[in-house]
Amino acid sequence: MEQFIYAIDLGSTNITAVIAQYDELQPFRIKVRKVQSTPSRGIRRGVVYIEDEVARTVNALIQSMEKDIKKSSSAKTFYCLSISGLGINAESSQNTISTSDASSIDDVRISRLADWVRSKFYFDADKSIIRQNPISYDIDNFHDIASPKGFASSQLSGRYLFTLAQNKNKDPLMRLFKRPDMTYLFPLASAKASILVPNEELRNGVMLLDLGAETTNMAIYRNERLCHEASIPFGSDLITKDIASVLNLSKENAAKIKKAIGMGTQFNDNMEIDGINIEIELYKLTVRARLEEIMAYIDSEIESSKHRRYIKKIFITGGGARLNGITDFLSVFLDIPTVICNTNYKTDDAQMQQFAGALGMASLFTSENRDKLIEKEVIGSIFDQQPQQTTQPEEKTIENEDNEDDKKKSIWGTFKNWFSDNEGEKTLDE
Repeated sequence: MEQFIYAIDLGSTNITAVIAQYDELQPFRIKVRKVQSTPSRGIRRGVVYIEDEVARTVNALIQSMEKDIKKSSSAKTFYCLSISGLGINAESSQNTISTSDASSIDDVRISRLADWVRSKFYFDADKSIIRQNPISYDIDNFHDIASPKGFASSQLSGRYLFTLAQNKNKDPLMRLFKRPDMTYLFPLASAKASILVPNEELRNGVMLLDLGAETTNMAIYRNERLCHEASIPFGSDLITKDIASVLNLSKENAAKIKKAIGMGTQFNDNMEIDGINIEIELYKLTVRARLEEIMAYIDSEIESSKHRRYIKKIFITGGGARLNGITDFLSVFLDIPTVICNTNYKTDDAQMQQFAGALGMASLFTSENRDKLIEKEVIGSIFDQQPQQTTQPEEKTIENEDNEDDKKKSIWGTFKNWFSDNEGEKTLDE
Protein backbone atom coordinates (compact mmCIF):
# COMPACT_ATOMS: atom_id res chain seq x y z
CA MET A 1 0.00 0.00 0.00
CA GLU A 2 1.26 3.46 -0.90
CA GLN A 3 1.81 5.66 2.14
CA PHE A 4 2.44 9.39 2.02
CA ILE A 5 3.51 11.91 4.64
CA TYR A 6 2.31 15.49 4.22
CA ALA A 7 4.49 17.64 6.50
CA ILE A 8 3.32 21.25 6.75
CA ASP A 9 5.07 24.04 8.65
CA LEU A 10 2.40 26.63 9.49
CA GLY A 11 4.44 29.78 9.84
CA SER A 12 3.05 33.26 10.42
CA THR A 13 4.81 34.55 7.30
CA ASN A 14 4.93 31.49 5.03
CA ILE A 15 3.44 28.00 4.97
CA THR A 16 5.96 25.45 3.72
CA ALA A 17 5.11 21.86 2.84
CA VAL A 18 6.87 18.62 1.95
CA ILE A 19 5.18 15.56 0.47
CA ALA A 20 7.21 12.41 1.14
CA GLN A 21 6.46 8.80 0.27
CA TYR A 22 7.26 5.98 2.66
CA ASP A 23 8.97 2.95 1.12
CA GLU A 24 7.40 -0.08 2.80
CA LEU A 25 9.88 -2.50 1.23
CA GLN A 26 12.80 -0.50 2.63
CA PRO A 27 11.32 0.80 5.88
CA PHE A 28 14.17 3.09 6.81
CA ARG A 29 13.72 5.34 3.80
CA ILE A 30 11.34 8.01 2.55
CA LYS A 31 11.38 9.87 -0.74
CA VAL A 32 10.77 13.59 -1.06
CA ARG A 33 8.20 13.85 -3.84
CA LYS A 34 7.38 17.56 -3.76
CA VAL A 35 8.17 20.75 -1.83
CA GLN A 36 6.38 24.07 -2.04
CA SER A 37 5.73 27.31 -0.16
CA THR A 38 2.97 29.91 -0.10
CA PRO A 39 2.32 33.13 1.87
CA SER A 40 0.57 32.47 5.16
CA ARG A 41 -2.94 33.70 5.89
CA GLY A 42 -5.04 33.50 9.04
CA ILE A 43 -2.13 32.67 11.39
CA ARG A 44 -0.79 35.06 14.02
CA ARG A 45 2.00 34.29 16.46
CA GLY A 46 1.80 30.59 15.63
CA VAL A 47 -1.94 30.36 16.35
CA VAL A 48 -4.76 29.77 13.86
CA TYR A 49 -7.02 32.83 14.09
CA ILE A 50 -9.09 32.47 10.93
CA GLU A 51 -9.66 28.74 10.54
CA ASP A 52 -11.44 28.88 7.16
CA GLU A 53 -8.70 31.06 5.68
CA VAL A 54 -5.95 28.71 6.85
CA ALA A 55 -7.89 25.69 5.52
CA ARG A 56 -8.32 27.31 2.09
CA THR A 57 -4.64 28.28 1.91
CA VAL A 58 -3.36 24.84 2.94
CA ASN A 59 -5.79 22.93 0.70
CA ALA A 60 -4.85 25.10 -2.29
CA LEU A 61 -1.17 24.43 -1.57
CA ILE A 62 -1.71 20.68 -1.29
CA GLN A 63 -3.81 20.52 -4.47
CA SER A 64 -1.08 22.36 -6.35
CA MET A 65 1.55 19.93 -5.06
CA GLU A 66 -0.53 16.83 -5.83
CA LYS A 67 -0.84 17.64 -9.53
CA ASP A 68 2.50 16.01 -10.32
CA ILE A 69 2.12 13.06 -7.93
CA LYS A 70 0.40 9.85 -8.95
CA LYS A 71 -1.44 8.25 -6.04
CA SER A 72 -3.55 5.13 -6.04
CA SER A 73 -7.08 5.31 -4.66
CA SER A 74 -6.02 3.08 -1.75
CA ALA A 75 -3.06 5.29 -0.75
CA LYS A 76 -2.82 6.17 2.94
CA THR A 77 -1.87 9.72 3.96
CA PHE A 78 -0.50 10.92 7.29
CA TYR A 79 -0.52 14.63 8.13
CA CYS A 80 2.22 16.29 10.20
CA LEU A 81 1.59 19.87 11.30
CA SER A 82 3.78 22.28 13.23
CA ILE A 83 2.41 23.88 16.37
CA SER A 84 3.90 26.87 18.18
CA GLY A 85 2.99 30.04 20.02
CA LEU A 86 1.11 30.60 23.24
CA GLY A 87 0.24 27.55 25.33
CA ILE A 88 3.03 25.19 24.24
CA ASN A 89 4.90 23.93 27.29
CA ALA A 90 6.58 20.75 28.49
CA GLU A 91 6.62 18.96 31.84
CA SER A 92 8.46 15.82 32.94
CA SER A 93 7.13 12.94 35.03
CA GLN A 94 8.67 9.76 36.44
CA ASN A 95 7.23 6.44 37.62
CA THR A 96 8.16 2.78 38.12
CA ILE A 97 6.81 -0.64 37.18
CA SER A 98 7.83 -3.94 38.76
CA THR A 99 7.77 -7.62 37.81
CA SER A 100 7.99 -10.75 39.96
CA ASP A 101 11.36 -11.75 38.52
CA ALA A 102 14.47 -10.02 37.20
CA SER A 103 13.66 -10.70 33.56
CA SER A 104 15.30 -9.05 30.57
CA ILE A 105 13.75 -5.71 29.67
CA ASP A 106 12.18 -5.70 26.21
CA ASP A 107 10.10 -3.34 24.06
CA VAL A 108 6.84 -4.59 25.56
CA ARG A 109 7.94 -3.73 29.08
CA ILE A 110 9.23 -0.31 28.01
CA SER A 111 5.89 0.36 26.31
CA ARG A 112 4.02 -0.67 29.48
CA LEU A 113 6.14 1.78 31.47
CA ALA A 114 5.39 4.60 29.02
CA ASP A 115 1.65 3.91 29.28
CA TRP A 116 1.84 3.74 33.09
CA VAL A 117 3.71 7.05 33.40
CA ARG A 118 1.21 8.68 31.04
CA SER A 119 -1.74 7.37 33.04
CA LYS A 120 -0.31 8.93 36.21
CA PHE A 121 0.53 12.28 34.62
CA TYR A 122 -1.98 14.99 35.50
CA PHE A 123 -2.46 18.25 33.61
CA ASP A 124 -5.02 21.00 33.17
CA ALA A 125 -8.31 20.08 31.48
CA ASP A 126 -7.89 22.83 28.87
CA LYS A 127 -4.70 21.19 27.56
CA SER A 128 -3.80 18.00 25.70
CA ILE A 129 -0.65 15.91 25.41
CA ILE A 130 0.72 16.17 21.88
CA ARG A 131 4.02 14.32 22.42
CA GLN A 132 5.60 11.97 24.96
CA ASN A 133 9.37 11.46 24.81
CA PRO A 134 11.60 9.36 27.09
CA ILE A 135 14.34 11.37 28.83
CA SER A 136 16.13 8.65 30.85
CA TYR A 137 15.67 5.37 32.72
CA ASP A 138 16.78 4.00 36.10
CA ILE A 139 17.45 0.31 36.74
CA ASP A 140 18.36 -0.79 40.26
CA ASN A 141 21.51 1.19 41.10
CA PHE A 142 22.07 2.39 37.54
CA HIS A 143 20.73 5.86 36.80
CA ASP A 144 20.26 8.11 33.80
CA ILE A 145 20.37 5.25 31.26
CA ALA A 146 19.52 6.19 27.66
CA SER A 147 18.07 2.77 26.75
CA PRO A 148 17.20 0.00 29.23
CA LYS A 149 16.60 -2.68 26.60
CA GLY A 150 18.45 -5.92 27.35
CA PHE A 151 19.10 -5.17 31.04
CA ALA A 152 17.83 -7.70 33.58
CA SER A 153 15.89 -6.22 36.48
CA SER A 154 12.62 -6.60 38.34
CA GLN A 155 12.17 -2.82 38.48
CA LEU A 156 12.19 -0.28 35.68
CA SER A 157 11.81 3.45 36.23
CA GLY A 158 11.53 6.05 33.51
CA ARG A 159 11.31 9.81 33.20
CA TYR A 160 9.30 11.16 30.28
CA LEU A 161 8.79 14.60 28.80
CA PHE A 162 5.17 15.49 28.03
CA THR A 163 4.62 18.34 25.59
CA LEU A 164 1.28 20.05 26.11
CA ALA A 165 -0.81 22.37 23.96
CA GLN A 166 -3.90 24.39 24.76
CA ASN A 167 -6.98 22.75 23.24
CA LYS A 168 -8.17 26.02 21.70
CA ASN A 169 -4.93 26.14 19.68
CA LYS A 170 -4.66 22.41 18.99
CA ASP A 171 -8.24 21.67 17.89
CA PRO A 172 -8.26 23.87 14.73
CA LEU A 173 -5.14 22.04 13.52
CA MET A 174 -6.70 18.63 14.14
CA ARG A 175 -9.75 19.70 12.09
CA LEU A 176 -7.68 21.01 9.19
CA PHE A 177 -7.75 17.80 7.12
CA LYS A 178 -10.89 16.36 8.76
CA ARG A 179 -8.77 13.30 9.69
CA PRO A 180 -7.78 13.72 13.36
CA ASP A 181 -6.86 10.03 13.53
CA MET A 182 -4.20 10.59 10.84
CA THR A 183 -2.97 14.02 12.03
CA TYR A 184 0.13 14.49 14.19
CA LEU A 185 1.41 17.70 15.76
CA PHE A 186 5.09 18.60 16.20
CA PRO A 187 6.59 21.60 18.03
CA LEU A 188 8.79 23.40 15.54
CA ALA A 189 12.09 23.56 17.45
CA SER A 190 12.41 19.80 18.03
CA ALA A 191 11.44 19.12 14.40
CA LYS A 192 14.21 21.40 13.15
CA ALA A 193 16.74 20.08 15.67
CA SER A 194 16.21 16.54 14.39
CA ILE A 195 17.94 17.40 11.12
CA LEU A 196 19.83 20.66 11.72
CA VAL A 197 21.91 19.64 14.76
CA PRO A 198 24.56 16.87 14.48
CA ASN A 199 23.98 13.89 16.76
CA GLU A 200 27.31 14.41 18.52
CA GLU A 201 26.08 17.84 19.64
CA LEU A 202 22.74 16.36 20.74
CA ARG A 203 24.69 13.88 22.87
CA ASN A 204 26.85 16.57 24.44
CA GLY A 205 23.91 18.80 25.33
CA VAL A 206 22.52 21.66 23.24
CA MET A 207 19.60 24.00 22.80
CA LEU A 208 18.11 24.80 19.42
CA LEU A 209 16.60 28.28 19.27
CA ASP A 210 14.28 29.00 16.34
CA LEU A 211 13.93 32.77 15.94
CA GLY A 212 10.80 33.17 13.83
CA ALA A 213 8.98 36.32 12.77
CA GLU A 214 6.21 36.04 15.37
CA THR A 215 7.28 33.15 17.61
CA THR A 216 10.50 32.01 19.28
CA ASN A 217 10.81 28.26 19.81
CA MET A 218 13.32 26.30 21.86
CA ALA A 219 14.29 22.66 22.40
CA ILE A 220 16.89 21.35 24.87
CA TYR A 221 18.71 18.03 24.36
CA ARG A 222 21.16 15.89 26.30
CA ASN A 223 22.25 12.33 25.58
CA GLU A 224 20.34 12.74 22.29
CA ARG A 225 17.09 12.97 24.28
CA LEU A 226 14.66 15.87 24.17
CA CYS A 227 14.57 17.24 27.73
CA HIS A 228 12.50 20.40 27.37
CA GLU A 229 10.74 22.45 24.73
CA ALA A 230 8.68 25.62 24.70
CA SER A 231 7.34 28.33 22.43
CA ILE A 232 6.77 32.00 23.19
CA PRO A 233 4.54 34.28 21.08
CA PHE A 234 7.21 36.90 20.38
CA GLY A 235 9.56 37.00 17.43
CA SER A 236 11.97 39.13 15.41
CA ASP A 237 9.12 40.98 13.69
CA LEU A 238 8.72 42.97 16.92
CA ILE A 239 12.24 44.34 16.42
CA THR A 240 11.27 45.58 12.96
CA LYS A 241 8.15 47.26 14.34
CA ASP A 242 10.15 48.92 17.12
CA ILE A 243 12.68 50.30 14.64
CA ALA A 244 9.85 51.66 12.50
CA SER A 245 8.16 53.29 15.51
CA VAL A 246 11.23 54.79 17.18
CA LEU A 247 12.92 56.03 13.99
CA ASN A 248 9.62 57.06 12.36
CA LEU A 249 10.02 54.76 9.35
CA SER A 250 7.77 52.54 7.31
CA LYS A 251 7.95 48.86 8.21
CA GLU A 252 9.49 48.13 4.81
CA ASN A 253 12.32 50.63 5.36
CA ALA A 254 12.80 49.40 8.93
CA ALA A 255 13.21 45.83 7.65
CA LYS A 256 15.71 47.00 5.05
CA ILE A 257 17.78 48.85 7.66
CA LYS A 258 17.65 45.93 10.11
CA LYS A 259 18.98 43.64 7.39
CA ALA A 260 21.80 46.08 6.53
CA ILE A 261 22.87 47.03 10.07
CA GLY A 262 21.87 44.05 12.21
CA MET A 263 22.45 44.87 15.86
CA GLY A 264 24.68 47.77 14.82
CA THR A 265 27.51 46.83 17.17
CA GLN A 266 30.13 47.48 14.46
CA PHE A 267 28.97 51.08 13.93
CA ASN A 268 29.60 54.15 16.11
CA ASP A 269 28.62 57.09 13.91
CA ASN A 270 25.28 58.11 12.48
CA MET A 271 24.80 56.97 8.90
CA GLU A 272 22.62 57.22 5.85
CA ILE A 273 21.10 54.22 4.06
CA ASP A 274 19.13 54.77 0.83
CA GLY A 275 18.57 58.37 1.80
CA ILE A 276 17.40 57.53 5.34
CA ASN A 277 19.34 59.11 8.20
CA ILE A 278 20.00 56.66 11.05
CA GLU A 279 20.77 57.80 14.59
CA ILE A 280 22.92 54.78 15.35
CA GLU A 281 22.90 54.88 19.16
CA LEU A 282 19.10 55.14 19.26
CA TYR A 283 18.88 52.31 16.74
CA LYS A 284 21.17 50.06 18.80
CA LEU A 285 19.26 50.75 22.01
CA THR A 286 15.96 49.94 20.28
CA VAL A 287 17.15 46.60 18.89
CA ARG A 288 18.90 45.55 22.08
CA ALA A 289 15.94 46.42 24.33
CA ARG A 290 13.54 44.19 22.40
CA LEU A 291 16.03 41.33 22.09
CA GLU A 292 16.69 41.44 25.83
CA GLU A 293 12.96 41.22 26.49
CA ILE A 294 12.51 38.17 24.23
CA MET A 295 15.61 36.43 25.57
CA ALA A 296 14.52 37.05 29.17
CA TYR A 297 11.59 34.71 28.45
CA ILE A 298 13.97 32.13 27.00
CA ASP A 299 16.32 32.48 29.98
CA SER A 300 13.37 31.92 32.31
CA GLU A 301 12.39 28.78 30.39
CA ILE A 302 15.95 27.45 30.62
CA GLU A 303 15.96 28.06 34.35
CA SER A 304 12.58 26.41 34.94
CA SER A 305 13.62 23.37 32.89
CA LYS A 306 16.50 22.72 35.35
CA HIS A 307 18.70 21.72 32.40
CA ARG A 308 20.90 24.81 32.11
CA ARG A 309 24.01 22.93 33.24
CA TYR A 310 23.61 20.46 30.36
CA ILE A 311 23.52 23.08 27.59
CA LYS A 312 27.03 23.28 26.16
CA LYS A 313 26.06 25.19 23.01
CA ILE A 314 23.10 27.00 21.43
CA PHE A 315 22.23 26.55 17.75
CA ILE A 316 20.06 29.26 16.24
CA THR A 317 17.94 29.18 13.09
CA GLY A 318 15.00 31.08 11.61
CA GLY A 319 14.84 34.56 10.13
CA GLY A 320 16.09 36.20 13.34
CA ALA A 321 19.31 34.21 13.10
CA ARG A 322 20.32 36.38 10.15
CA LEU A 323 20.53 39.47 12.38
CA ASN A 324 24.19 40.48 12.23
CA GLY A 325 25.79 40.28 15.69
CA ILE A 326 23.11 38.16 17.33
CA THR A 327 25.39 35.20 18.12
CA ASP A 328 27.71 37.42 20.16
CA PHE A 329 24.74 38.98 21.94
CA LEU A 330 23.20 35.61 22.88
CA SER A 331 26.55 34.17 23.96
CA VAL A 332 26.89 36.99 26.49
CA PHE A 333 23.25 37.40 27.53
CA LEU A 334 22.57 33.68 28.08
CA ASP A 335 26.19 32.90 29.01
CA ILE A 336 26.27 29.95 26.59
CA PRO A 337 28.31 29.76 23.33
CA THR A 338 25.99 30.38 20.39
CA VAL A 339 26.38 29.49 16.70
CA ILE A 340 24.17 29.62 13.61
CA CYS A 341 22.96 26.27 12.25
CA ASN A 342 25.37 25.68 9.39
CA THR A 343 27.07 22.29 9.68
CA ASN A 344 29.59 20.91 7.26
CA TYR A 345 27.21 18.37 5.68
CA LYS A 346 24.65 20.82 4.37
CA THR A 347 24.49 24.01 2.37
CA ASP A 348 23.40 27.25 4.00
CA ASP A 349 21.05 27.85 1.08
CA ALA A 350 17.95 29.78 2.24
CA GLN A 351 15.74 27.14 0.58
CA MET A 352 17.17 24.50 2.87
CA GLN A 353 16.52 26.59 5.97
CA GLN A 354 13.03 27.44 4.74
CA PHE A 355 11.97 23.78 4.60
CA ALA A 356 13.86 22.53 7.68
CA GLY A 357 10.70 22.39 9.82
CA ALA A 358 8.68 20.37 7.31
CA LEU A 359 11.56 17.99 6.55
CA GLY A 360 12.21 17.51 10.25
CA MET A 361 8.56 16.59 10.90
CA ALA A 362 8.61 14.01 8.09
CA SER A 363 11.82 12.50 9.46
CA LEU A 364 10.58 12.46 13.08
CA PHE A 365 7.27 10.92 12.09
CA THR A 366 8.89 8.00 10.29
CA SER A 367 11.24 7.39 13.20
CA GLU A 368 8.54 7.50 15.88
CA ASN A 369 5.59 5.84 14.11
CA ARG A 370 6.99 2.84 12.27
CA ASP A 371 4.30 0.61 13.74
CA LYS A 372 1.69 2.70 11.91
CA LEU A 373 3.62 2.71 8.64
CA ILE A 374 4.58 -0.97 8.45
CA GLU A 375 2.19 -3.90 8.22
CA LYS A 376 1.97 -5.58 11.63
CA GLU A 377 2.90 -9.05 10.41
CA VAL A 378 6.24 -7.93 8.98
CA ILE A 379 7.41 -5.65 11.78
CA GLY A 380 9.34 -8.37 13.60
CA SER A 381 11.17 -9.70 10.58
CA ILE A 382 12.11 -6.21 9.42
CA PHE A 383 13.45 -4.89 12.69
CA ASP A 384 15.47 -8.03 13.36
CA GLN A 385 17.58 -7.00 10.37
CA GLN A 386 19.99 -4.16 9.88
CA PRO A 387 18.71 -1.30 7.69
CA GLN A 388 19.77 -1.59 4.07
CA GLN A 389 22.67 0.58 3.01
CA THR A 390 22.85 2.12 -0.44
CA THR A 391 25.87 3.76 -2.01
CA GLN A 392 23.76 5.78 -4.44
CA PRO A 393 20.35 6.78 -3.00
CA GLU A 394 17.44 6.74 -5.40
CA GLU A 395 16.46 10.26 -6.49
CA LYS A 396 15.12 12.12 -3.41
CA THR A 397 15.65 9.59 -0.66
CA ILE A 398 15.86 10.28 3.06
CA GLU A 399 17.56 7.66 5.21
CA ASN A 400 15.84 7.01 8.54
CA GLU A 401 18.36 4.94 10.43
CA ASP A 402 18.35 5.97 14.08
CA ASN A 403 21.34 7.69 15.70
CA GLU A 404 23.20 8.31 12.45
CA ASP A 405 24.28 11.67 11.13
CA ASP A 406 24.17 10.01 7.70
CA LYS A 407 20.40 10.47 7.90
CA LYS A 408 20.86 14.23 8.11
CA LYS A 409 23.45 14.24 5.32
CA SER A 410 21.07 12.29 3.10
CA ILE A 411 18.15 14.60 3.86
CA TRP A 412 20.03 17.73 2.83
CA GLY A 413 21.90 16.17 -0.07
CA THR A 414 18.85 14.61 -1.69
CA PHE A 415 16.66 17.61 -0.92
CA LYS A 416 19.16 19.77 -2.80
CA ASN A 417 18.93 17.30 -5.69
CA TRP A 418 15.17 17.86 -5.76
CA PHE A 419 15.70 21.55 -6.50
CA SER A 420 18.30 20.70 -9.14
CA ASP A 421 15.89 18.27 -10.81
CA ASN A 422 13.00 20.76 -10.67
CA GLU A 423 14.83 24.01 -11.35
CA GLY A 424 12.13 25.32 -13.65
CA GLU A 425 9.24 24.80 -11.26
CA LYS A 426 7.80 27.88 -9.51
CA THR A 427 7.33 26.28 -6.13
CA LEU A 428 9.06 28.86 -3.92
CA ASP A 429 8.37 32.45 -3.07
CA GLU A 430 11.04 34.76 -4.37
